[in-house]
Amino acid sequence: MSDQNVPHNTGNNKGDIDNKKNISTWIVLCLSLLFALAPLIYGFFYIHQYGVNVPVDDQWASLVPWTINYFEGTFDPSVLIAEQNDSRGFFPAILMMGISILTGMNTKAIFYAGYLIYVISILGISYVLLKDLSPTRYKFIVILPILYYALNPYFLFRFIYNVGSLVSLFILFAFATIYALDKSRSPVLSGRSSLLFAGSIALGVMCSFSSAPGLTIWFAGLVQIFFQNTGDKTKRIMVWIAGAVATFYFYYIGLGFKSEGIHGTSGYSTYITTALTYPGQKLLCFMGAIGAEVVHNDQMAFIFGIMITAILIVLVLNNRGIQTNDICSKWYGLLTLGALTAMELAVTRSGFIGSSTFGPPDTIFFVPAIRHSYAIFLPLIALYSLALLSSKASGIEGFPQKNIEKKSLWFGQREINSILLGMTLTLLVCGAFLHVLPGISSAEQSFDENIAGQYYLLNYPTATDNQLRVLLPSPSIIRQYAPKMEKYQLGVFSPGQGKPLSFGFGMIDPHSMLDLEGNDLSIGSYKKSDAVKIGSLTLPAIFEHPQGSGSSLTYNNIFVPPASSLAFYTGVDEDIWSENSSDGVIFEIYIYDPATHKEDNVFSEKADPVNNPADRVWHHQVIGLEKYGGRNVTIRFVTRPGRTSNYDWAWWGDPKFIPNNIS
Repeated sequence: MSDQNVPHNTGNNKGDIDNKKNISTWIVLCLSLLFALAPLIYGFFYIHQYGVNVPVDDQWASLVPWTINYFEGTFDPSVLIAEQNDSRGFFPAILMMGISILTGMNTKAIFYAGYLIYVISILGISYVLLKDLSPTRYKFIVILPILYYALNPYFLFRFIYNVGSLVSLFILFAFATIYALDKSRSPVLSGRSSLLFAGSIALGVMCSFSSAPGLTIWFAGLVQIFFQNTGDKTKRIMVWIAGAVATFYFYYIGLGFKSEGIHGTSGYSTYITTALTYPGQKLLCFMGAIGAEVVHNDQMAFIFGIMITAILIVLVLNNRGIQTNDICSKWYGLLTLGALTAMELAVTRSGFIGSSTFGPPDTIFFVPAIRHSYAIFLPLIALYSLALLSSKASGIEGFPQKNIEKKSLWFGQREINSILLGMTLTLLVCGAFLHVLPGISSAEQSFDENIAGQYYLLNYPTATDNQLRVLLPSPSIIRQYAPKMEKYQLGVFSPGQGKPLSFGFGMIDPHSMLDLEGNDLSIGSYKKSDAVKIGSLTLPAIFEHPQGSGSSLTYNNIFVPPASSLAFYTGVDEDIWSENSSDGVIFEIYIYDPATHKEDNVFSEKADPVNNPADRVWHHQVIGLEKYGGRNVTIRFVTRPGRTSNYDWAWWGDPKFIPNNIS
């Protein structure tokens, strides 16, 4: 046979194949990074879109008085640690005060800081998982479910509500503690491992003083050490327990435990009594808290909680022959941390004897409130990581293993691990998608309420107590601090504070509701509705029936965003279209500009659906407000009758400011 028939380019072919593999790897890597950035960026957009710079609820007992005291020169730093036993962490309080002082009490800046800390924590967890999986090809793909799950809109809600955003410090310190403890493991103790172990204890202390469930880190760390393959394990356990005892002592004895309230001795005594009286119910509530990682529906969460628990049990039993406890110890620690947090919520927030605040004590189906969901997501991430590592260990070399081919009734160990990994991945994906709409809906509702609260706070001298209760159940506290906030130009009173570009009048109540003769409108002449159908369109709307010669809804001190328009709909209720005595209603809008001391009539139109079928729809209107942009004005929505006010059931559909680039 001739030499020319023998191929000589096998080396080149192998090189071409390697190059193609490298190119495909880089393509997958770039796409993975691109997809990874999407949820991270969306989190900042979420806060920008739905966060409002106004203090609410607990912030009126901490952030507001502390910041005012600072500017008055009477601030006592000891209050930062004194509030620890009232579920206000010391380290979040320090950070909150620092941001407040620098930004003039801008709560939205606090939201951004909390989210950034949370992102660092999630990226840290993802990085550790990638290191554990090395050198798996396309390994970056495996962290995408974690990112989309942990950054779903429902979990992001904590970063636009109250002081909850800085609870992310608890997650960061907890992860840092577990990571340092993991890096300190060594078959032979050295100076480096001892230093890292000491660092993990210091970080555990910081975690303990970062949130109400912070003390759970000591139990999580104990579980982690138990699973580690490290020298002098008994000694390390004793030192860790000593650190825990010292921290618990200072926490409860040194700081002086509260006697009353849900965070005091009386509260915790009631929780324990309730748990001992209804142990079965609290166990079921715990299943609901675990299942809430996937969906926040109490009955469905209960089912998912059982499923997650079953997956964990099968995973542990199936892999007892694979010696991966050492490398997996950190994930057992993280799982313990999240599970204990869920247990705390189940015991303390699912109802207790002597109070109906959180429901009846024998509650069976339970999911934590959205504000309490800051750590319950950790068990599912830890379970996913354990499933990945177990699948890898039972399928490739590089992990100590034995009895890999041990068969169950139907499947081998490797196949069972693959099934469990698929189930856990499915739960992560479900958790991400099932929390999207509830998270956005909750954010929209919160935004509307906080925009209303912002408006009422700006107008606190004339706002009613009911209006101020949007911010705090005790309006007297708001009236006490609001003048000082205005004096020191803090929060909403700061000249540089951001105003929303979209403001809906349905979010607030008018400053006054009068007829054109100056009399109060009768009951029923004004109301708000979330859904009014006229023709084929349903909108949130404001009802204004003409009284006498007309009615006027007046909104004082309304900021008009620059380059904006007033968009709204006008319509007459469908139920009166057959009433022949109706002769239509006139819609008008007036704007008073304090800068010119002049009131302009910017809109006037009549609707008569009884006699004009073309008016049997919502009429969309957009009015340019460029001349008022950047200033505070008074806006009046007026309705006038025709010859008679019979059946003049007039509706203003979703009136709001919009940027001029939106039609």
